[in-house]
Amino acid sequence: MSRKIKLGVPTRGHFIGRWIVGYGRYMQFKQYLKTITHNQIVQERLNLIKFFDEFGPAATKKAFGYCRATIYLWKQRYKRSGNNPASLIPKSKRPQHFRRMEVDSLIISFIRDLREKYPRLGKEKIKPLLDTHCLQESLPTISVSTIGKVIKRNHLSFYLRGKVYHNPASSYALNRRERRRKSRISSKVKAQQPGELLQLDTIVRFEDGVKRYLVTAVDLFSRFSFALTYRSLSSRMALDFYRRLERVSPFRIQAIKTDNGLEFLGEFDNHLARQGVTHYFSYPRTPQSNSYIERFNRTLQEEFVESNLEYLEDTTTFNDRLIDYLIFFNTIRPHQALNLLTPMGYLIANHLVSNMCATRTVG
Repeated sequence: MSRKIKLGVPTRGHFIGRWIVGYGRYMQFKQYLKTITHNQIVQERLNLIKFFDEFGPAATKKAFGYCRATIYLWKQRYKRSGNNPASLIPKSKRPQHFRRMEVDSLIISFIRDLREKYPRLGKEKIKPLLDTHCLQESLPTISVSTIGKVIKRNHLSFYLRGKVYHNPASSYALNRRERRRKSRISSKVKAQQPGELLQLDTIVRFEDGVKRYLVTAVDLFSRFSFALTYRSLSSRMALDFYRRLERVSPFRIQAIKTDNGLEFLGEFDNHLARQGVTHYFSYPRTPQSNSYIERFNRTLQEEFVESNLEYLEDTTTFNDRLIDYLIFFNTIRPHQALNLLTPMGYLIANHLVSNMCATRTVG
């Protein structure tokens, strides 16, 4: 039951720290640390007081440059504190009264009216309008920084009506903050076994009014590669590609690395999380970190896409021919990075897959 406090009757307050266990010892230790920090200054002032008492103000003034009033002030402070050395620690020289920014009320009213009507109008854009107003009203002009202070100190920020872009209080911004942090990996990391890390990317081709998307993948260890063409770009499309990639891969996929494209978020990213597959993202504006897939994209376009552009509109026919090329790429075509072995031949030579997997490239 709360007590009623009568108006006009002084009440006594209690500091809650007195009931906190160890609070007193903590404050004493804090004061001790403060004294130790300024120990040299405290010792110098104690020595000056002793010198003053022994030789007088004239000798002290001549030897150290301190006048009698300063020494007496230190002695008085030291005596009133019960000879506590901490009382000789220099106090803050911060002034008690400061210069205050004086702005005409008509200028504040003008800025308020502008901000109410145009909430997103910044201080730089308000400046020329305010100068014209001040010239008409014979008022002194103020700087851009002063306008910003007027807006901040007088709380002249107003919410927009309707849709707000870049609003930190919006549900989109709040949900974005709650999203999990993207995992990133350096381009110097090398795969030590097949499936340990695959890179995925998307090639966009626009030919004769036809726009198609080629999703590609390459295994960093064996250079085993896969690709498919789609009519649209979405996370569902990327998920369909990944499921097909799982069926044709002769190894278990452990981690995936992609760029920050929207097709590699949403359903695609959620599926990887459910399957326990680590999803790494490249750093923004650093395509060189995905060098393996970028090199495969160039090879794919030079050796296959450029010579099959007439089939690009019909994705079924184009993908059928693409699968034939991928069989050639993975099982017949020598790779210089693999000592002129094929990706499947490299896996077999290192006893990582069986000979029965040599032609297992389509599902």
